[in-house]
Amino acid sequence: MTDINVISTAYQVERRSWYLGTPDNPGFIQSVTLDVSAFNAAHYPNGYIPSGTILAILASGGKAVPYLDAGTGGAGVAKGILFSAVKIPNLADLTKDVGAAMLVAFAPVSESKLPFTSSTVSGGFIDANGKGELPLIYWAA
Repeated sequence: MTDINVISTAYQVERRSWYLGTPDNPGFIQSVTLDVSAFNAAHYPNGYIPSGTILAILASGGKAVPYLDAGTGGAGVAKGILFSAVKIPNLADLTKDVGAAMLVAFAPVSESKLPFTSSTVSGGFIDANGKGELPLIYWAA
């Protein structure tokens, strides 16, 4: 029997106002796997981790997590910026990781338009140390 029940699907409208580059030259992007369990609910209030989240790479496992300057195991070293919003695959099971694109070089970024600041969420924001660890990103006000 065919299921004709009505379902709804939520979508995230991409908000990439933090990115000051052009669409035809997005800079250097690499693929990463996000360790979804490392993000907290403040990172994805609507089920999506927003683009512009600052990422670090764990030394063990090589998965991307929110950058936090005081983090350990690699979480304290900024490695890039989440380029596109990513849907959490299953909010009831945060052990399911997800692939993503991370901007790592040759891009202008508006710091003031990034989605997180140190006062809004634990990790995923840029600070002076993080800027030093991403020297190939041009940081605009």
